[in-house]
Amino acid sequence: MFVHHCSACAKDQLIFPSMLSGVRTTEVGTEVTFTCWCGAEQAAGTGHVLADA
Repeated sequence: MFVHHCSACAKDQLIFPSMLSGVRTTEVGTEVTFTCWCGAEQAAGTGHVLADA
């Protein structure tokens, strides 16, 4: 879990793994998408690139 500042409700929200809807690797790191407690779709980058398996 992690804390995210929602751009829709302007609150710091605790995001749980069950709230994640996607994970992808970009040039700048890993990005997760999720639905905030307020219902807004959000995305957050980790800044870490996943290693090739």
